[in-house]
Amino acid sequence: MPVTTPRRNRHLAVRQRHRHLHRSAVEEMLAAVKDQSPKISVEELNEVGQKFFIAMALEKRDPRAWFLAQQIACRKAEVNLALQKYSDQIQARKEAIQHELDAAKSTGGLSPETIEKIENELSLF
Repeated sequence: MPVTTPRRNRHLAVRQRHRHLHRSAVEEMLAAVKDQSPKISVEELNEVGQKFFIAMALEKRDPRAWFLAQQIACRKAEVNLALQKYSDQIQARKEAIQHELDAAKSTGGLSPETIEKIENELSLF
């Protein structure tokens, strides 16, 4: 089927109306959320947005949109897990250094300069 200029223009106009409707729906959803709880956290807002887009995908029976929304949720969970693991590693390292520092202070095995250097490193975490 050949694509003519009027057909293409109609198609583009329909797509633009759909984008406008989605944008309006998102703006309405955000306004409603803001009215209900003006001090909503970023995490809560992300959760509301995720639910909205999943519901929209299901309503329109759009498997690709649903799949993408699920992929985003999975990727976000992976990133959060990696961040938590990193934070736990940093905390464990700080505790080990602090333990060594306390042991060195109690036995008098380190010079004051070395202790100061270690304390400065601890403050970087």
